[in-house]
Amino acid sequence: MRVRDQIRKIWPYSKVKLFGSTATRLYLPQSDLDVVVFLPKSKVDDMKLVKTLQNKLSKLPWTRS
Repeated sequence: MRVRDQIRKIWPYSKVKLFGSTATRLYLPQSDLDVVVFLPKSKVDDMKLVKTLQNKLSKLPWTRS
């Protein structure tokens, strides 16, 4: 929920879905999150969008990488 909330602060109309072990509830306490973010069509370069998200999430106290 924290990841979704942070993504929606950047892109309010995004859809955020988990997949992999987190979605199936087979994850370990220290495992990573597999997340896909659906955004409305845009002319912004995809890598710029990824870097925006990485920059925002990396500043949060509960993220490691």
